[in-house]
Amino acid sequence: MKRRSASLLRSLWLASILLATFAGAEIGPPPKLSPDGKLGIMGDSLAQGVHASEMCGNEDAYACAQHALGASSPDWSYVAADKNWSIASLLGFDTAHIVAAFGSGEEWMDALEQAMTIMADPQVEAVFIGLGGNNVCAPRGHDYTGDLVTIAGHIDATLSYLTDTLPAGGRIYWSGALDVLQLRELMRRRDHNFWFETCQGTWDLDDNKIKDEAANDLCDHFFNHTACQLTSVIEEAKDELINLLFSTWLDLGDAEGPCGKVLGSRSTSADREEAGQFNLALNQLMSAKAAEYHGRNGVAVYYSDRIYAASANLRPYHVSRLDCFHPSRTGQVFLANETWRGFEPFTAPASRYFFDEFDSQDYCDQEYTTWDSCWTEIGENNGPSAGDIRINNHQLRVRDNNKGILRSLDLGGMQAAWLQYNWRREGLDNNDDNVSIDISPDAGMTWYRQHLIKGDGDDYNTHRGYYHDITPYATADTLLRFKSSSDLGNHDKVFFDNITVLGWGPPVPTQDTDEDGLPNSFEAGIGTDPLLADTDADGLTDYQEVAWDGDVPDLDPVGDTDPLSADTDADGFTDGMEAASGYDPLDGSAFPVWGDINDDRMVDAADVLLATQAVLGMITLDPDQLARGNVAPLVNGQPQVPPDEAFNLADLLLLMRKALGAVNF
Repeated sequence: MKRRSASLLRSLWLASILLATFAGAEIGPPPKLSPDGKLGIMGDSLAQGVHASEMCGNEDAYACAQHALGASSPDWSYVAADKNWSIASLLGFDTAHIVAAFGSGEEWMDALEQAMTIMADPQVEAVFIGLGGNNVCAPRGHDYTGDLVTIAGHIDATLSYLTDTLPAGGRIYWSGALDVLQLRELMRRRDHNFWFETCQGTWDLDDNKIKDEAANDLCDHFFNHTACQLTSVIEEAKDELINLLFSTWLDLGDAEGPCGKVLGSRSTSADREEAGQFNLALNQLMSAKAAEYHGRNGVAVYYSDRIYAASANLRPYHVSRLDCFHPSRTGQVFLANETWRGFEPFTAPASRYFFDEFDSQDYCDQEYTTWDSCWTEIGENNGPSAGDIRINNHQLRVRDNNKGILRSLDLGGMQAAWLQYNWRREGLDNNDDNVSIDISPDAGMTWYRQHLIKGDGDDYNTHRGYYHDITPYATADTLLRFKSSSDLGNHDKVFFDNITVLGWGPPVPTQDTDEDGLPNSFEAGIGTDPLLADTDADGLTDYQEVAWDGDVPDLDPVGDTDPLSADTDADGFTDGMEAASGYDPLDGSAFPVWGDINDDRMVDAADVLLATQAVLGMITLDPDQLARGNVAPLVNGQPQVPPDEAFNLADLLLLMRKALGAVNF
C-alpha cells in the first residue's frame, strides 16, 4: 500500500498534540490550580482495589475466603494508592487530597451520581474516570443492542455536568476499558485460584472443580477430621464455599460470577465475539466524546485507551488468585503504569517483577519475567527432580535439616520492593521444625529473616501466604532464601508456591530542554539532540518519530521513523513531507510528487486548474493536497519541509512552470 492508513496518521498527530499539551521545560501534567486542590475519582471495583490483597496469612481455606473475598485495598488502587506509581500521585495529589466515589459493579449509568458526589467538594479541580468495564462485562445472554446510545447519553450528562462544575483550567483524565477477551485467553485453563482447579472453574462457581486439598481444608474448618472422611460432609463444606462465593459476587454486582458474557463456560464464541466488538466500540465512543468535550468551559479532557492494547501484556501475576479476574497488587501497578503512559509516556516509575509458580521442573524457569538467575540448592546438589529440595507437583519442596535454596534478584534502582508467597506444612511437630524465609541485600554476606514457618501443623491446601516489605534490602545484589532448621526431619516438609517479587523505582527525570515531548535522558539514550525538537530536520519532531508506531516510549527500528535520518525509507522525500501528504515514510516504493495536487503521479494542467481554483477561493484543498502543492518558496531548488503556511500565487506560478517543463523539483 502506498499510503499509511488514515486512522494511524490521525493517531500519530493526536498523540503529538496530547504530548504537546504536557510538554515544557519539564515533561508532565499541568500543575495543580491550587495547593489545596483535590482529585475526584470515578470508577468501579478496579479503582477500588477489590481483591488486590490476596494473601491470607495463616488462615484456613474458609476463613481466608470469608475475610478476603470482596475486600478492597484502596492503598493498592492503581488510581488512589499512596505510592508514587498511582495516577493520583503522578498527578500531584496525595491521599489527603482525594475524593473517591468508586464502587463495585458501577457502570456508566452510575457516572452522574459519582460526579455529583465528588463535585460536592469545592476543592476538586481534576477528575479521573475509570468506567466502562462493567458495561462490557455483562451477564451471559445480554444483548448489547442500544447500549452504546444509552451510554452516550450517560456520558453526555456526566461530562456536561463536570465541565460546567469544574473550574476553568480543570482537567479530566479518562481511561478506556481493558480487553477482557485477552484476560480470558490468558487465564481460563490455569490453576490460579486457591480453591478451584482452574480459573474457568472459579468463574463458573463449579463445585465439581473444587480442589481436593481445598475441600479437605474447608471441611476441617467446620467439622472434625473423622467426619471429613465422609463424602457427604466434604460436599457440605464445598456448599459453604459456593454460598460464600455466590454472596460475594452478588455484593460485587454479578450474581453468576464475573463477566459471564465473556468468562462463563456456557457463553458461546458468538457471545464473546459480540462482547469483544462492543468493548472496542465503547472505547471508540468514549474517545469521540472526550474530543467533543475537550476545552468546554476551559476544562481539558484527556482520554487514553492504551490499557486496551496493553491488555495483551497481561501476565498471570497481574491477576488476583482470589477470583482470577481482578488485578492483584502487581496488577494494580501494571494498570497504573499502562494507564499513565497513555497520558504521558515518560514519567511512570519503572517497575520490575519476579515470579515463579514452578510450572516446570526447571530451576532456571523465568515464568513470564526476567530473573536472570537460577535457584541454587543449599546443602545438596541434586537438581529440581531429586533430593530433599526439589520441584514437586508444581511446588517447591523443602525437606530435612539444614537444607535450602536461594535465588538472586536484581532490585538495583528500585525505590520499594515487596515479596509474597504461598505455603503449606506437612508433618511439622513443634516450633523447632521450621523453615525461614530470608533476604540478603549484599549477595549473602548478611541475612534478614522475614518469616518463620514452624510446627506443629499439617495443612491441606497451599493458600496460606504472606506479604513482606523488603524495601530496606532492595539492591542489585538481593538474594531470596528458603532454609530449613537443624531440627527439621526427613518426614517434615514445607511447600512453597507463587513466589512473587515486585519492585518500583523513583519518578523518572523529566527535563525536556527542547520541549519536543521527549525527556533529555531519553534523547541521550537514542542519540537525538536534546536541544533540537527535530534533530534530523525532516519536518517530524523527535517525539513524532518515536511515536510513529503508536507505542511510546519505545523507539522501534522497524515500526518507527528514524529520528536521526531525514529520509528513513531513502526514497528521496523527507519523512515529514511523506507524512504530511499521506504517504508512508517507511515505504520506499511509494512517495509523493511535488506539485501533484490530485495525486496521479504527474504535474499537469489538472493540477494547475486545482491550484488556480484554490488561489481564487473557489475550492479548499485538503491537508494532503496542500502538502504536495505548497511548493513555494524553493530553497536550493527544492520546496521547504515543512512548507510555509500559505498556498498562494507563488505556488501556482511554480506549478505552472513545472507543468510546462520549465523547472524540475
